[in-house]
Amino acid sequence: MSPQPVPPPAGMFADPPGTRRPRRDVRIREAPPGTDLFATAGDVWRRGGCQVDDTYTGSGRTVVAHDPAGYVLVLTESAGAAAVLSVLGPPTSRRDPRLILGVVTGAVLGPVATCASFLFALDRSAFSERWPASGAWLMWIWLPLLLAVGGLLLASASTRRFGTGLLIGCAATGIATSGICTAMLR
Repeated sequence: MSPQPVPPPAGMFADPPGTRRPRRDVRIREAPPGTDLFATAGDVWRRGGCQVDDTYTGSGRTVVAHDPAGYVLVLTESAGAAAVLSVLGPPTSRRDPRLILGVVTGAVLGPVATCASFLFALDRSAFSERWPASGAWLMWIWLPLLLAVGGLLLASASTRRFGTGLLIGCAATGIATSGICTAMLR
């Protein structure tokens, strides 16, 4: 059984904050006899416009090429193991689930807040002496509360994406539902 290839250390090409690099590793089982795989790869990559660094580590030789398009090509060897070619793509932004979670939460809370306001508007008998006979304006009583909660969430950088999603989801479903319910009260 042959030893497993050793890819470059994980910290060697750490992703910038908020990004990730797609990565693929390929084991090169054998090179043609008499071929210096590392010199050949470095030469080909230089001719392709890459900036190439050839180094020796405690575990073997490493050739690193930085492509102008943002790709990083790494060819490594370790004692007794096959060479490994790692291709790291350009950094791409990571998906942040907080925005999506905020939209989903808002999409649920919008109709719930509207229903609570609708039930409150239907029971407007206690307000009939002080307020106009039509309780349609009570359908929108949830909106200032949403704006206050959303504003508080937007104030902090750690909750900003969730707050943005909450405002989007709640506004989209809540305003539509409140409009329908207001039309039913008239």
